Amino acid sequence: MTNNAAPALLTQKEVMAKLRISRDQIKRWRRSGQFPAPIYIGTNSPRFVVDEINEWLQAKIHERANQQLQREV
Repeated sequence: MTNNAAPALLTQKEVMAKLRISRDQIKRWRRSGQFPAPIYIGTNSPRFVVDEINEWLQAKIHERANQQLQREV
């Protein structure tokens, strides 16, 4: 059985508030492929999938932990 529930979405402003970053920072990260791409529910209505933002954040936390371990070696 497939789950047809719609994914939870965030507006760009909500992502900015959650991560405490600017709109320009999101644009820079998106252009360089370092941030999840939004989906568009309208021409000027980008929405970010909550699970993708959370996975990205977890990856950043994991990356930091790995860097700290490498420094200790």
